[in-house]
Amino acid sequence: MTDTTLAAPATARAPDVRMAYWWATPGERRPAPAHPMYHPLFALLDAVRRGGSIKAAAGALGLSYRHVWGELRRWESELGRGLLHKVQGQRAALTPFATRLLDIERSTQDRFAPQLEAMRRELEHALIAAYDG
Repeated sequence: MTDTTLAAPATARAPDVRMAYWWATPGERRPAPAHPMYHPLFALLDAVRRGGSIKAAAGALGLSYRHVWGELRRWESELGRGLLHKVQGQRAALTPFATRLLDIERSTQDRFAPQLEAMRRELEHALIAAYDG
């Protein structure tokens, strides 16, 4: 059995957090993210946790297995920590680090969603006033 968990390099440190928003023009067909603070890494981790495999995660996200696997490996490299514990013949599982990241993201979403929605509405009203004005 092969364990594919990536070992953390000695220089691993937490990434900086930055936030952005975008405008959607009337009639634009691009779907909005599921959460106000959407990040693709958390979508990947959640899909793996729910599905128990990279294949199931890929199917749930409408992506190829190869793409999901590549993205997970890329994030492991960027973060300097393993995200997935995969032993051949067994279900994929998130590492304790990945589980902590996902839990932190969820609690942050829950805490800040009302404030972010209020800020979104305020900015939207200001833009409407600018167009009317």
